[in-house]
Amino acid sequence: MNKLLLSALTVAMLSGTAMAYETTTPGLKKSLRDHVPFTSLVTSEKKTIPVLEGSADLKAEKKRALKLEKSSKINLFDNKAATRAEEEPYMDFSYAEYDMQGWYSYENFFGSQANIKDLKGVYLCIYFSEYYTKMYNNCRIKDLSFVTGGNFNSNANELTEATVFIAEKIYPDEEGSIDLSLITDPDHIVYEEPYEDITTQALALQTLPLKEEYVIKEGEPFVIGYEVSPQSLKDAFMVTDGMPVNYAVGSLVGFDIKRQDVSWYSFGDQVGNLCIYLKIVGDDLPKDGLTLYDFEMPLQVNPGEEFDATVHLENANSNDVTSFEYTVKVGNQETETLTYELPEPLPYGSVLPFNLSGLKTEEVGLNIPFEFIVTKVNGVDNYYTTGLTALFKSFEQSKGFETHALIEEATSTFCGWCPIGISMMEYATKYYPDYYTRAVLHYDMGENRVDPMYVAANNDMAKFFEYLPTVYISRWLDFNPEYYASGLNEFKETFGQGNAAAGIVDLKVLPAEDKATTITADVKFALDIENADRYRLGFYITEDGLGPYKQVNYYSGMSGDYDGWQTEPEEVKVDDFNDVVREVINAAEGCENSLPASIKAGETYTYSVKADLSDVKGDTYNVIAFILDKEGQEILNSAVLTTDMAAAVEGVEAVNAAKVYGVNNGIVIKGEYNNAEVISIDGKKMAEVSGKEYVKLASGIYIVKVDGKTTKVVVK
Repeated sequence: MNKLLLSALTVAMLSGTAMAYETTTPGLKKSLRDHVPFTSLVTSEKKTIPVLEGSADLKAEKKRALKLEKSSKINLFDNKAATRAEEEPYMDFSYAEYDMQGWYSYENFFGSQANIKDLKGVYLCIYFSEYYTKMYNNCRIKDLSFVTGGNFNSNANELTEATVFIAEKIYPDEEGSIDLSLITDPDHIVYEEPYEDITTQALALQTLPLKEEYVIKEGEPFVIGYEVSPQSLKDAFMVTDGMPVNYAVGSLVGFDIKRQDVSWYSFGDQVGNLCIYLKIVGDDLPKDGLTLYDFEMPLQVNPGEEFDATVHLENANSNDVTSFEYTVKVGNQETETLTYELPEPLPYGSVLPFNLSGLKTEEVGLNIPFEFIVTKVNGVDNYYTTGLTALFKSFEQSKGFETHALIEEATSTFCGWCPIGISMMEYATKYYPDYYTRAVLHYDMGENRVDPMYVAANNDMAKFFEYLPTVYISRWLDFNPEYYASGLNEFKETFGQGNAAAGIVDLKVLPAEDKATTITADVKFALDIENADRYRLGFYITEDGLGPYKQVNYYSGMSGDYDGWQTEPEEVKVDDFNDVVREVINAAEGCENSLPASIKAGETYTYSVKADLSDVKGDTYNVIAFILDKEGQEILNSAVLTTDMAAAVEGVEAVNAAKVYGVNNGIVIKGEYNNAEVISIDGKKMAEVSGKEYVKLASGIYIVKVDGKTTKVVVK
């Protein structure tokens, strides 16, 4: 997982759901702004735009999540950039976060067969829109900084020359698009200066002072960036922050190919923004502005108990902040307006952790709003519209249910970066067997790249995935599985605290007839909910041990440790693909009318649904049930039951029941129980034990029945 993405997402995860009042607020983490599904509680609509002509397509070629759709125009999204912390009286402008997560070579874009000799140069630039020209009118750009790339073989930056350029008067049309071909039009280029002696250090911040400071004029948008000339397919010339965003202007790339026009692409929605930073100076820099940098509060509370919330406010403007006025509102309580005098001035770029203590609510609910707005700074209106609405849960935690988060992964045997998803699921199985439920959805990537585990039912879930590989946890957090170790742990530490507001207390599966069965789920909630139409039950059928199939492996030959995939060939034979989705029952967003419109705490609600097993290849399969808040796009809880075609099975792991998980050469049964049976994947009874904690077994997949409750266990 992108480490910066996760740390920033902690804000939204702790708050249940969080959003800014205006997505144009600078200083707000892009992950909080763009990457957390949320329920809008404000009047301003979240702006979303298509970045490229043509839609995201799972069937398209994907290399490092790069979608090479040439575009002569892009749509604009006026989004203020985050500022960085400096004490000097100037401001920094960048669309990128200060974390370099992605660097890309010509080979990443066009493959090892591309002819580097035909590449004259690469333009890497950002668009400075009319919105910003108003914000920084009469100010000057003093220098441009960028993060160097590096050669994948030498691990050094071999692109030691660069040319900074500025192209003016590139206006949007009536549809809010700009013509990218104008960037390299001689009639539009107003500044062009070559620089030598660029550092040979890879992933280093290189600052290039402009020979003539560029004066920003209101209403005169421009493009600014630099050009380099890669000499090798292994020269990584493009460095991004690795945090995809829903706007286009921060990651414009032009390839100057001999005998052709410059081919332009925008990669902001795929790999994040280019690591380009501008230093802006002048007497007319914005003043008196605080923005939201970070936010923390409990995910859930007990009614009537006090809790704290902490907002981290950044001085995003050029002068010191000595005081600010803010409003705070919890649930249906009255709004309070208060003023805070800082004990010492807060300089530009500094962050103030501001604690709000003694908060509480008597309300009971799963979507209670907490609202915070900074209205004035230094006695005048805040330069920015800084505020948030966070949704949290309030119910008696003791009445809740053990949490089981659902991991949903989009993958393909033709996706070269997807082997790491196999490692992620194995890691989740080994270290979090009683917390994570797992479902892997396979997709085709074109007519000649048909995944043998693809099923048509997966298409219903495809709208949630833009790239391969992508992972969703409980429909809340989407991330690249490359950083799964820190990601899975941080998600559990954040969401795994306390009990869930709803639970699946029993699952029943009838014996299959003609490759079909009936699943019955019993559900309870910890609180009363009126107008509960937003809650639904959803179901997956998954299967283990599919294969052997070939898996494309882009990690082959790479330096570093990628769970051993770097030592495997470019096509790996995988014997056992596990957790493979064979059926999405009814819809990925749950079954309509599966839960009543009015819910009472503690009552059992039963729902039955038919399941098509025609795509299940073996005799054993898994039934996953989950409780979905369709409106908020959050999975409240999940459960899994392993069965076979001939069996009638019921039971899920209940709260405080014995825990069963696999270890090397065996299984462990933690907790009190009376009787346990261990059954192999082919239906043979391997052991029957009572009161024993460790059972020695050969590697494989087993069904363990503990006091009638069934669990699937993988033994390494």
